[in-house]
Amino acid sequence: MRIPSALRSAATEEYAVVGVYARIDESGRGEIESCLKSIQGASSFEVGQPTKLGFLVEAPSLDEAHDVLEHQIRQIPGVLGTWPVYAGFEPAAGTITNDLESIAGEGEPS
Repeated sequence: MRIPSALRSAATEEYAVVGVYARIDESGRGEIESCLKSIQGASSFEVGQPTKLGFLVEAPSLDEAHDVLEHQIRQIPGVLGTWPVYAGFEPAAGTITNDLESIAGEGEPS
């Protein structure tokens, strides 16, 4: 998932990606996943246990990703606890590096 360009400044060449492990109330799982879908830059994924959920938070900076985690995701009813397990940066769409990697993948192997 890419952060919409309206959320990034034109000068931003990277965005933060934070992987989070959450313990949830199993009875509220559907509502939790629905709430996550409504949060821009958040997406969930299964981790194989009904009381646990994984999700990614993508934002223009780590501070903004932390704000989403702290002030939006942790406030969802049924989210019992969250633990960031990964934090990194990805090139923003449309950067020179990202464009060159795309072009390089289109040619014949050298």
